[in-house]
Amino acid sequence: MDKRFPEIEIDVFIVMPDHMHGIVIISDVVRANHAGAIHELPRQEKNSPIARRRMTLPMVIGFYKMNTAKAINIANDTRCTPVWQRNYYEHIIRNQDSLNSIRRYIQENPNRWSIDPENLNRANQ
Repeated sequence: MDKRFPEIEIDVFIVMPDHMHGIVIISDVVRANHAGAIHELPRQEKNSPIARRRMTLPMVIGFYKMNTAKAINIANDTRCTPVWQRNYYEHIIRNQDSLNSIRRYIQENPNRWSIDPENLNRANQ
């Protein structure tokens, strides 16, 4: 993905048996002369750096899902079998404390798998 999306960096990442968690860092593509919040882009600015940045995460997730599903289906000889659910959850991390908390949650997620209600093999059924 580095070659396809040079503006992204994968921070903490974990794959669980039935889901995954990760932090995607999108580098700042907004020039220094842009400041303030943008609530709505005028129609003529759809190709601006800000508009492109808004579309980066959906493109990255789509690319990841497509390529991993293809690899899984090739490995399992299960052509065109769906692998991923349709959507994904995203959350903007706004400060360092939140980033640290989310990193910790992701890193500790495997430790909670044994008590996860979605784990059909958990000990306390």
